[in-house]
Amino acid sequence: MVAPVEDDEVRRLKQEFMFKYKGKRIMTRYPQMGVKESRIWTNFLKWVPWGDIEEIWYAVRVGKPYIPASILEDPVRRLAVAVTTLRIDAVVWRPMEVWLFEVKEIANVVAVGQVITYRQYFAHEYQPKRPIKCGIVAEDYKVGILDVLRAQGISLFVCRDWGCEVVVYE
Repeated sequence: MVAPVEDDEVRRLKQEFMFKYKGKRIMTRYPQMGVKESRIWTNFLKWVPWGDIEEIWYAVRVGKPYIPASILEDPVRRLAVAVTTLRIDAVVWRPMEVWLFEVKEIANVVAVGQVITYRQYFAHEYQPKRPIKCGIVAEDYKVGILDVLRAQGISLFVCRDWGCEVVVYE
């Protein structure tokens, strides 16, 4: 079980740093993603046949700041929350489920660990009324992660300019 996350101010600051967009909006850049990750995510949005996306949230902060915010004063408190909490690349809300995505050039064990951690914190902090699904969107992947993805119920989407392949779908 995850310990309670700090106070209302930390929750408010996390919300303030998040970006929310209605529907499936394709952009040239996405909050928190670099140029390569933005291109990979755009390819995912172009090729995934999900016409029912209600909302996409970007740079969703979860977990505690590394430095307890209660001991800091503004503007250092804001900076500590912004920089030291975990950030989910994208949260996609669909009618029957919510997806947490990590976007990487190459999907690897680090990305697997990230989405497992995000799932735990997101469930605790947001308590969505629909099932939480996890996915990694990448241009390539390390083959050694496939068994772990299946065991953990994490999907892998390999997306390039010419299409998107679903390697694992849980």
